[in-house]
Parts: sequence; structure tokens; C-alpha cells
Amino acid sequence: MKTAVFDFDGTVAASFPLIGKVFSELFKEVEPSISEKDMRKFFGPSERGILWKAIGKERGDKAFSRFLELYEQYHDEFLPDLIPGIRELLIDLKLRGVNCCLLTGRSQESADISFRKLNIDDLFEKVYVGSPEGECKAKRLKELENDFHLQPEDIVYIGDSGKDVDACKEAGVEIISANYAHTYDTERLERKNPGKVAKTVEELKTMLYQAIGLSKETKAVGFDFDGTLASTYPLIFKAYHDVFAHYGIEMGPVELVSHFGPDERGLIKDVLGEEKTEKALNLYLDLYGRYQKTLISTLNPEIKKAIVELKQKGVLVFLITGRGEVATELSFKMWNIHGLFDRCYYGSVSGMNKADNFKRAIKDYDLNPDDFVYVGDTLPDIASARQDGVKIVSVNYFKTEDYDLLEKTNPGMVVKDPTKLAAALEAALKI
Repeated sequence: MKTAVFDFDGTVAASFPLIGKVFSELFKEVEPSISEKDMRKFFGPSERGILWKAIGKERGDKAFSRFLELYEQYHDEFLPDLIPGIRELLIDLKLRGVNCCLLTGRSQESADISFRKLNIDDLFEKVYVGSPEGECKAKRLKELENDFHLQPEDIVYIGDSGKDVDACKEAGVEIISANYAHTYDTERLERKNPGKVAKTVEELKTMLYQAIGLSKETKAVGFDFDGTLASTYPLIFKAYHDVFAHYGIEMGPVELVSHFGPDERGLIKDVLGEEKTEKALNLYLDLYGRYQKTLISTLNPEIKKAIVELKQKGVLVFLITGRGEVATELSFKMWNIHGLFDRCYYGSVSGMNKADNFKRAIKDYDLNPDDFVYVGDTLPDIASARQDGVKIVSVNYFKTEDYDLLEKTNPGMVVKDPTKLAAALEAALKI
């Protein structure tokens, strides 16, 4: 399997606004005559080298310390996270055993700041940085080959610029051009690297998996969230109870369940009406985030282990739930499980049937329903899966449904112990 090597600016992170801001503020202090337009002609070397070219070596070394101060100061505002979907892609590659490295023209010092701020230290096997002397990516690719005992054909580079294409051609390395951050003219990039320009992160994933030798997944597992990934019903009941109590409505679990179907926004709208929905939803999400810290702070390790084992065997793993995206993201963040799922399918205000999401997943990934297994905890989950001809493994380790009813409805396919989940899914998929 090939090694995937990522550029940073414009590929992993949309960092050019941050870089522009920092240099702009810096030059106002040290050399006001240099405009933002003038800055571009100095680009090529690392930040220290840019300053050497702009104001000389001695002044540049002093200004570089100030550059790092400003870079740290503005980082959270201008670069709070990676490009959407990239963190998940990197985690997925790691789970599938792909060696990932970072090769950037940046300095080690600024790269260290971004790695700390963005919490990505563990996503790359090794980081290669630029030089104040000038462009050096072709040279760094050679160093990487030596470090990992690779040949040029064992590497795929992902970068956003025409210079990246040139460096890879010089090194004899395949490159996929990333254009989803729109940092380089698309037509020019297509001319330099025809047929290898990814305009979205999803396109990058498809191109990259093909290039590095990951076979196209033909089997898939979809997981429900509540009662399947975690015992979240006590959390949900408490958050909804306190929201409705705030509006003078006393609602117990039984009555609340009668409103289940739509996502959080839809449920609140059904109970309180349109006018109060937005404020009530914000209150719900605030309470959900606070309560989960004590009610369900971690994901059961056996469930996470089962998902990781599936991905390592080349199985697509989805989340298919009736809940909304924002509350789910709060749990993902607390449990640190970004990247576990290849795609998430959520509920809707109107109460989309899970069977509709099964159809979407099957269509999106060109799946055979016989090779798709759903994991859910309720009788309606069984009915929805069967509606689309999807196999279902029922789980009862959180006891959210009567075991005998589940076993009667889905005989021989009910898992009571999360340590048995991986084996049951592998058997259902025949892998």
C-alpha cells in the first residue's frame, strides 16, 4: 500500500487568511512600505526565508520572532479547525493502516503551533518542513523515501498548487491536486495535472483511495445512535424534560417517546410551536452538552473496537440515526470519535423514515442490500431495515427494548454483550 503525503496550506487547512493577516500586521510594524500585493513575490521559502527576502537576514531573524507571536495570537480566530472532512479522512486512513506524512513549505516553529492548536499531532507519522533558503519539496520527498525505504512510485502527494505539481514531477511522485479550498486557478491546475484535480474532499477521498491501493468497499454497516452506540436515553429524557419544564410543561419519558420521530428541532416544534423553537432548541443543546459530561462521558470501548475492526477489514461504516447533526457532533467531540464513520445520515424536522436513509446510503455507495447490515436497538429499526431488504443485527446490551420481543422478531440476530458485536457483524457480512 502506498504512503499518502499531505501538504498543509490549502490542503489540510485553509490557512492562507491567517498567513495573510499575520504578514500584513507584521509588515505594518517592521516595513510599512511592503503592501499585501508585494508580499506574494517573496513566497517560496519558509516564513523566516520570506522575511529574509523582504527585509534582509538580520532584520528578518528578529521579525520572525514577532511573526510567531502574531501567528499564535490570530490562530484561533483565522484558523480554528481543519478543512471540513479532512480530519475524518486522515483518521480513516490511519484506521485502515495507511502511512500518512505531512510535507509543507512552512517552518517547524509555525507548524508546531498549528499542530498544537488543531490537535493533529497523532495523525501523521512524520512531518517534513520547508527551508528559509527556498523551495525544497522535491528534496524533502527524497528524504521521505530514504526514511521509510520507499521508491517514488510508493508515494502519493496531495497538494494545492502548481508548484506542488512541479516538485512532484521532479521527484517522480504521483500527485493529486486539491482545489477544494480554491487557492489556485482550477483551469491552470487541470492543465498541469489533468484528471487529477479534486474539487471536493469527497473527490479527494475517491482519488486517493484508488491511488494508494485501497480496494473499493462493497460491504457496509450502518449504526443507529441512541441505544446502540451509547445508552443516551437518560440524557435525552433529562434534557427534554428540563427544556419543557422551562416553558411550564411537565413531560415524562412515556409522553416524550410518543413525540419521537423527527429530529430535535422537529420534536420541540411539535410540542412548543414554531415561535419558541429556536430558543428552546438552543437551550436543549446547551443542556445536552452539559449533562452528557456526567451521564455519558465516554463511548463503550468494545463498541468502538468493533467499528475499528470493521474498518480495518475494508467495511464502510455509516451512522444512520433519527437525531440531528448538532447534538450528535457534541457527543462525537466529547468521545473523540471523528473519523469513525465514513458518512453520517441524520434525521429531519419532518421525521424522515430510517428506510429512506438506507436507500440513500445504498444509492450513494452503489451497494447491494445483501451486503448492508444495520445495527439498531428497537423493533421499528427491524421494520425499517426489512422494508429495504437490509439485514439487521439487533442489540440489547443497553436494554432499551424487551429482549424476548427482539429475539422473536429477529431470531438469532440479537446481541446482548458488546464484546460479541464485532463477531456478529462479521458473520452477518460473511467476512
